[in-house]
Amino acid sequence: MPAKTKPSGTSVKHLAAELIARKSSERDGATILLGAGASLSSGVPSWPDLAGLICDEFDIDRTSTSAIDAVVHYFKQESVPYAQRYTVFHKYLQGSHPSLGYGHLAELVREGLVSRILTTNWDPLVETALHKVIPCERLKVLIRGEMSDDDIASLLKLRNNLPTVVKLHGDLQSRVFMLGNTETRQFSVNLLILVAWVVGAGRKWCARLSLACLVDERSTMLI
Repeated sequence: MPAKTKPSGTSVKHLAAELIARKSSERDGATILLGAGASLSSGVPSWPDLAGLICDEFDIDRTSTSAIDAVVHYFKQESVPYAQRYTVFHKYLQGSHPSLGYGHLAELVREGLVSRILTTNWDPLVETALHKVIPCERLKVLIRGEMSDDDIASLLKLRNNLPTVVKLHGDLQSRVFMLGNTETRQFSVNLLILVAWVVGAGRKWCARLSLACLVDERSTMLI
């Protein structure tokens, strides 16, 4: 999960206007990319802050490396069972509620202005917000690690413009937590090509507006 994102001057109204203009010329809804900064206003710590908390809790040495690298090394030791990832992470990620910004994003999806959300977050906040406004039978959540990359790629093609969330680094409720480059960045060829196409030609502006819809009630700026 990336570090905090510095606020900029893009409001949700500006994003909605751009999406509406885009929708008038293209049938497909936009693709939004979400990182850890999207959940900050919901009380979820950024990945660097979370790694620091875990280092302090387990007395993990980080004198010669970053907290993130130290945590990744700790959990990849053979003596540390995979199940401990859930034991450690869930207490920091559970119990949070979607911010107003997640509600804005859900409304954009409901209106058909956004159809795909690619997120590196483990928390369930985006799904929780979407389920409040979108029928369960329309929304699909695809989780890497719970299903193969090739299956995710096939379902993304099949669903076309239906509302779909892809959790690129795993999921709290599924107890799948991908850590480090060897786990998070080893995409299958089929999924890599599809993701590159989704956020590539003609869609690059979506990546730049990845957090623009997540606006809290105190500000019209990016979190």
